[in-house]
Amino acid sequence: TFGTGCLECKQDNDHANILLCERCNAEYHTYCLDPPLRAVPIGDWYCDKCISWTEIMGEDDGLDELVNALSPEYTS
Repeated sequence: TFGTGCLECKQDNDHANILLCERCNAEYHTYCLDPPLRAVPIGDWYCDKCISWTEIMGEDDGLDELVNALSPEYTS
C-alpha cells in the first residue's frame, strides 16, 4: 500500500528525500532509485512504472491550468 514509505527499502523515514509519483502515488527515496538522484527534482516526478504512460499521454494533466483559472479566494 502507498503512504507507508519507500517501496525499495521499505523504510518510512527521511521524508525530505521521499519522491511521490504524480500518477500512482508510489513513494521512493531519491537515493533508492537506480540511478539515485542527488536531490528532489523541481516539478512533477513519475516512477519508472508510470514514465512510459506520461510519454504516451503527455506529462501535463491539465490540473495546473484549472487551478490557475480559479480565483484567489479558492487557492489561498
